[in-house]
Amino acid sequence: MEDTNQNALEIEWKGEEYRCYPSMRCLMMIEERVTLHRLAERLISGGENVPTTHLLWCVVCLLKCAGARVRDEDVMAASKDGSLPPETLLNVAKWLIAETYGTGPEPVEDDELEKEDEDEPGKG
Repeated sequence: MEDTNQNALEIEWKGEEYRCYPSMRCLMMIEERVTLHRLAERLISGGENVPTTHLLWCVVCLLKCAGARVRDEDVMAASKDGSLPPETLLNVAKWLIAETYGTGPEPVEDDELEKEDEDEPGKG
């Protein structure tokens, strides 16, 4: 059953497109091994410390919940041989966090901060 209140993420797997949704079932499956708030924290801090296995597990869960016949090892092999590119893994993580927690505030540019300081009395 599709949840029409959520945006689907399409992942190509073995020549087929799968529409993935962050359903409660899927989120619970992911969080058996990967804590989403920790994943979000790591992404916010630059993404350098996100274990690849965590991203691969998210892909496995999304594909399984979308009806794909997939094994953990298949996704890892696809990551190694390039058929599952690294940017796909990062996009999956960002999409999952945005769909679970919301997109969050837009980053503020440095010149906007300077303008705010100038507008405040006693600053600038």
